[in-house]
Amino acid sequence: MRDVPWYDPQTTAERHAQGREAWWYLHAGNVNPTPNMFVGYDPGQLRTLLGPMAHQAGVDGFLYYRVDRWYGHPILDDGPLSTWDPRTWNTYAGDGSLLYPGRDGPIPSIRLENVRDGLEDYNLLESLREAIDGAPTGTDPALPAKARRLAGAKDVVTDTYEYVWVPAAYRDWRTDAIKVTTRLRPEGAQR
Repeated sequence: MRDVPWYDPQTTAERHAQGREAWWYLHAGNVNPTPNMFVGYDPGQLRTLLGPMAHQAGVDGFLYYRVDRWYGHPILDDGPLSTWDPRTWNTYAGDGSLLYPGRDGPIPSIRLENVRDGLEDYNLLESLREAIDGAPTGTDPALPAKARRLAGAKDVVTDTYEYVWVPAAYRDWRTDAIKVTTRLRPEGAQR
């Protein structure tokens, strides 16, 4: 297991060759340009981290140490102009708190929703790879070539420090991946 900035593809390959998993994680020491869970960071970073960045890296899982770090915080029940202090560790806001204590139970953060979206994008990339492998005979060779480029995610992620920050560019890449996945599947095939 490695934290995201020190991810090493060789270590991941060695673990996989041994039949072991390779996970990565974040902590308060991981700061921009490495994506993180902090309030004030672009929430799209989490989607990129857990979607195309994780898929490209070949990691098998993601560890995050907790989602409810509310030490001494009251229930959030005073509306949108809350006095809630988002600091959870020193001056960091949001580290360890992806949910907030609401009157009727936990309240999800936008950051948590971006975690979910990133995992969905990871699954989209898995579906795209399956579609490439199962492309029908006679498929125009340009389509699988485009699919392989999209599956590599280089349009949106170069490495753990360099990735697209423009939501429209990410959305365009994702839309293309969906369209190509759909076109590669044989008619009537459901997954």
